[in-house]
Amino acid sequence: SKSSCTRRPITPQLDTSQPQPSRSPAMVLDDTPTELPANSLRLALHPRVVQHPDPGAVKAVKESLEFHSDLDAQELAWATDEANISRYIRAEDGNAGKAAKRLVATIKWRNKTQPESVTCVECSQDHRAHDLRCIGHDTYGRPVLYNCFACSNARGPHGLLAHFTQTVEEAIKNMPPGVETFVWIADFEGFGIRDSIDPRFSIWLLNMFQNHYPERMGCVVCVEAPRLFSMLWSGVKPFMSQTTKRKINFIRGPELRREMAEVVMGSSPSSQWLVMHMERNRKKAEVKAAWSQPHELPPGVQTAGPHKR
Repeated sequence: SKSSCTRRPITPQLDTSQPQPSRSPAMVLDDTPTELPANSLRLALHPRVVQHPDPGAVKAVKESLEFHSDLDAQELAWATDEANISRYIRAEDGNAGKAAKRLVATIKWRNKTQPESVTCVECSQDHRAHDLRCIGHDTYGRPVLYNCFACSNARGPHGLLAHFTQTVEEAIKNMPPGVETFVWIADFEGFGIRDSIDPRFSIWLLNMFQNHYPERMGCVVCVEAPRLFSMLWSGVKPFMSQTTKRKINFIRGPELRREMAEVVMGSSPSSQWLVMHMERNRKKAEVKAAWSQPHELPPGVQTAGPHKR
């Protein structure tokens, strides 16, 4: 499909509503993120086994959607795609009625937001505005997104949300057959006070993922989140579902960085590139020297996202 980078930039009307806090009794946790021990990293990053919904539930959702006269043929085709229905049913713990309502809500959101056409205007003006990019695929074929706080200079929540929307849409387009999720590596090198005091972007992003991209996030690896992050974590986690919380992992130290890269990317040039890139991001002189250049990608990796080269 045509890269969103070549489309006419639009002003994204993204969903900035605030999700309701999770009512699960397990939401009361220590404010300090728990870091993974080395021996559990491989298991944590392994794709979970997907339970296929009951065929009767899939049929019930399709029949419910067909009664919506306000859906045109294209919208109905998207909503009744079996893979889409299955993700929404899983997200609603098998409840076909809730899954159908949620699919209709997502169609309305997509009509309003047009996420497939969102272009990060800030990145079109400054290639170092944001850092999130697809750096390839993991050993299971899932797109791998990576960003580092030290490598970007724009922190406005609206711009960040537009950038993430564009990148996630491109990642979905680049998923090979049979793959439905992506991996996100968030490198917290460079995370500072200005990132911790404004939770709007994190809450908006969480709202967007949980409501309109259910079952798309395979896992998140937070690399060396500082103590300062606890402030943001404590403000955001009450809005997370238990399923989302289980997908977020924290690691620290060069040995775990190397192991994580190998677990995610395998023994490949992309794995070696990721290790080298994370090491360079921890050297201020090298980060500053690279500032005038577009963001790097592993050898042989092409992207149609905000940092297309």
